[in-house]
Amino acid sequence: MFSINGPSGPTNRNERAPRPPGSEKRKGHAPRRPTTVPSSGHPTLSAIFQGCNLYFDGRTGNVSSYYMTKMVKEHGASVSIMHRKTRVTHIVAENLNGSKTEALLKSRGKILCVHPNWVLDSIKKGKRQPEFKYAIYKDAAAASSIQTFFQPPTTTT
Repeated sequence: MFSINGPSGPTNRNERAPRPPGSEKRKGHAPRRPTTVPSSGHPTLSAIFQGCNLYFDGRTGNVSSYYMTKMVKEHGASVSIMHRKTRVTHIVAENLNGSKTEALLKSRGKILCVHPNWVLDSIKKGKRQPEFKYAIYKDAAAASSIQTFFQPPTTTT
């Protein structure tokens, strides 16, 4: 019916390939764990975008989204390859189509849509720039209300 090492592998424990020397299980001990945590491969230069989860949508100007992704990861951000409303904090794009703009406005400020220059200027100045200066909206009324939302409160004394 089945061959010994069929398409699904060995049929029982005794038919498995022998372990290489030095990898025998130690009796009475917990399995060994690696002593170092594997790195993500991106050295962190700063924490400018710490806590930001960016999604690159469409055109990102003169710098490709591949290099933008590398840059923001080097400065503490995480990047989503899919637009997930529960995880993404910023959408980076030159413009958005109508349905994405509508969804963005329905999010009521939970997701910020910024121009790619926000990333470049933040890295150049060494400090995260205010998002409202780089906001992308097709509806001017919504843009102005969002802009006033992000402005620091004025104190009267």
